[in-house]
Amino acid sequence: MTLKDYYSTLSKSEKVEFRDKVVKTTGRHVATFYYWLHDRQRPSYNDQKTIARMAGVPVKEMFPEKATV
Repeated sequence: MTLKDYYSTLSKSEKVEFRDKVVKTTGRHVATFYYWLHDRQRPSYNDQKTIARMAGVPVKEMFPEKATV
């Protein structure tokens, strides 16, 4: 389950709570969270571990390697 998949399973209030917790814990801006969510940027590996731990999803599942063509 990717970050976007996980986020889509949350209720509106859970989304706000999760987003705010990620932003506070990682020290990043809300806009950065949405870049991560829509795969425009990738969080650092430490941030990936933090986010995956919060969601209870393995890092490699939440942030799979991008396929190279």
